[in-house]
Amino acid sequence: MPTQNSDIATSKLNNIKKHYSDKYIQKLVNDFYQFICDLYISYRLNKPKTKNTSVGNVEETDEEDEEDEEEKTIISEDFISHFMYQFFKLKGIRRKIVGKNMFLLSYDKDHINYDPDDNVTKLCRHLILDTSCLRIVSLGIPRRNNINNLDTSQLVNFNVEIQYDGSMVIYNPDLENNSRIYKEMEYTNDNDEIIKNPIDVIFSTRNKVGTSNFNSEDTFKIICLRNFENLQFDLNKMENEFKSLTYVFNVMDQTEHISNDNVNLLVGCYQFKSEEQCSTACQKINSITNINPQSQKLLKVMFQDLQCSMVSSLDLSSIASFYPEMKLPKKLDNDKTNINQSTELLKDLPYTYKGITIWDQEGARYKLSNSNFEKIRDLRGNLPINLSECNNKSLFTVYLRLKSEDNIELFLSYFDKDKSYKGKFVQFKKDIQQFTDLVHQWYLDTYVLKNKVKDDIPNYIYPLCFELHGIYMKNQTPIQKKDVLNYLYSIDTMSLYGRIYTPLPDNKNQKESKGTQEGKESQEGQEEQEGQKGQESS
Repeated sequence: MPTQNSDIATSKLNNIKKHYSDKYIQKLVNDFYQFICDLYISYRLNKPKTKNTSVGNVEETDEEDEEDEEEKTIISEDFISHFMYQFFKLKGIRRKIVGKNMFLLSYDKDHINYDPDDNVTKLCRHLILDTSCLRIVSLGIPRRNNINNLDTSQLVNFNVEIQYDGSMVIYNPDLENNSRIYKEMEYTNDNDEIIKNPIDVIFSTRNKVGTSNFNSEDTFKIICLRNFENLQFDLNKMENEFKSLTYVFNVMDQTEHISNDNVNLLVGCYQFKSEEQCSTACQKINSITNINPQSQKLLKVMFQDLQCSMVSSLDLSSIASFYPEMKLPKKLDNDKTNINQSTELLKDLPYTYKGITIWDQEGARYKLSNSNFEKIRDLRGNLPINLSECNNKSLFTVYLRLKSEDNIELFLSYFDKDKSYKGKFVQFKKDIQQFTDLVHQWYLDTYVLKNKVKDDIPNYIYPLCFELHGIYMKNQTPIQKKDVLNYLYSIDTMSLYGRIYTPLPDNKNQKESKGTQEGKESQEGQEEQEGQKGQESS
């Protein structure tokens, strides 16, 4: 029986208005289901008919055959496999199985048919679809539109916000009650033991249910909860009706992003159609047994009914009025003059601001980039730079790139608040110098002084000495220590890192030792046999 508090919470939800992006979200969702409808009609038209053999009679039947009941339904595995394949083939939208009949859809930018201006693709930045009733159960912020397509002269009612660097984290407490989504992951370890790891399904990033990590050992879930903890806010204490919503946060952390604060910004909030409503709509679709021009029109109407109110984008200010700990992006005056003079608007933004977001009168999202931010982002690069042991390879790569660009001091001026990066870079320089001395000495000993043979060179150094001698043979100039250093800077970064920090064990001596031991044992065995023969002849 509902409590008084739940009734109050329900009343609050009913009074929340739609976000200004809602109209645009409806357009994307409509195109998404229209695409599925077209695939379904094509699938039904091209599906081969089955033959039903009875005594003395052979007749062709359509999909209504009871034995083929499962295959003819829209939720059949055959159709789901078909439309998932078409999603990837035609639009570059990949799928990841996250439960029984549950698929996480996200676009692949490297796919040949990826189109950033396609509405279906935009919606599938992060989308979980329950294919048992074709219901969307989770959604991220759709991909932004091309700023070059924005006609500022036509802007009437629009909104402008500051855009911040961060990671999109979807908080969806309702997934915890979904019996079909996987809540643990199984894998077999080296001992052939089955290990089960729990998945915290209420948190997701763009491509993963349960979140992941990038720059540090902390997952985005941990960072998100830590940010709320700093505000003394517990997500679990939200009223139940508010837990039926899906929240999208831009999670900011100074160790992960170019940011001057650790905070979660609420950038989206969705309410989804109920499973019961979607199942009813799918049952109507399944009732169409014959595909003809008239039934095709009827199917399109039915798919329209299915997608109607599938996703509602709720007003963020209303949500924040109930939970002030959910901070919102800073809004700017929607002055058309400022939009038309975007260069003037952006030049004063600090480098910790990614740019500005413009929502047009239709709710479509556009981004104006902050060149100050992009300069620092390029300086940082796209590798993890958190000072932890797990990031040592990435930091080594960053150090070599900065050295080649002569940007080490510039990097330190922005990111090295406590001199930790400087200490790390000094150590890298020292390690490279010591390795340079080692390689140069081996080269001198074997190719110049010849007081050692080439077989003495350790395996992980031998190719380097060989290449250096090739350089000498080509230029006919003695190899100096600076030549070795320049050569090492030119080879593959991970190859250099491995030779310095994780060299493969040198097994030459082991082979020689093994060979000597085997020879000794063979000789002893031969002597023993000869001794036995001598005793027998005596």
